[in-house]
Amino acid sequence: MTAHDVLLARRGGGTRATFARLKGRHRADGGNASRAAVLGANDGLVSNLSLVMGVAVFLSGTAAAAVTYGIGAAIGVSVAA
Repeated sequence: MTAHDVLLARRGGGTRATFARLKGRHRADGGNASRAAVLGANDGLVSNLSLVMGVAVFLSGTAAAAVTYGIGAAIGVSVAA
């Protein structure tokens, strides 16, 4: 890279390849789409898993409360009889 190329790139007179080489960038432009797809899929998986786990915890807590209530009622009836 010559000083003339650097000067042209800074003034906007160089080519895109020259400017990209100066900035140290590569020419692959499709990276953002795949990154967005991967992160979007990951976000969807995490959201669905969180929802399923929340429902599972709610149902197990409800079942535990029902069993506890049933045991308490059974003990109360057997003591009263």
